[in-house]
Amino acid sequence: RVQSNASTIILTDAGDLAGASAAASAVAMSAGGAINVAVPVSVTDLSLQTTSGDVTLQGLVTAGGSVAIDTAGAVLDGNGDAVNVIADGLTVTSVSGIGSGNALETKIKNFHAANSTSGNIELINEGGLAVTGITSSGTGNVVLTNKGAATVTGNVAGGGKIEFGIKGGLTINAAVTAESDVTLTANETDPASADDANALTGNG
Repeated sequence: RVQSNASTIILTDAGDLAGASAAASAVAMSAGGAINVAVPVSVTDLSLQTTSGDVTLQGLVTAGGSVAIDTAGAVLDGNGDAVNVIADGLTVTSVSGIGSGNALETKIKNFHAANSTSGNIELINEGGLAVTGITSSGTGNVVLTNKGAATVTGNVAGGGKIEFGIKGGLTINAAVTAESDVTLTANETDPASADDANALTGNG
């Protein structure tokens, strides 16, 4: 367990983040193998990096600023339907999927992701969201569910299909392209017609 009032904490070659209580600190952790966030973590900013192995989000990560994950494997949901990350922004770079088969649950305002080889990118978010860019270079799908309005401000590109289910308004200010189908569904923002859905479906 890490407790500190320092501005920055750096952990190297540590495979298990057992917990951090450093609400005024930035925590950076790197490992040659897998990282498991085993218990709740509360920090200003969090950076996790692996040169091999996955990152598993078992404990809730709370950050006043941003969470950045760079892994040579996958980012896995380790706590079922519970929330994985609460932060202003989440940036993920992975090789074999982000929440693939078991979506990450988040409460974030900004999301940027890149997955290079295999697996899906799957995210369920609560609150207004800006998608600043998503790239899935393999054949996996990009599946985003947002309980709130969403704005696409950066290009979204998928090697499989792209599915957005937005329970609020959806504004697209960048390209959305896929090798397979693109399905964008958003509920009306007018409370009188909140149960009505406008859908845009097309082939990539």
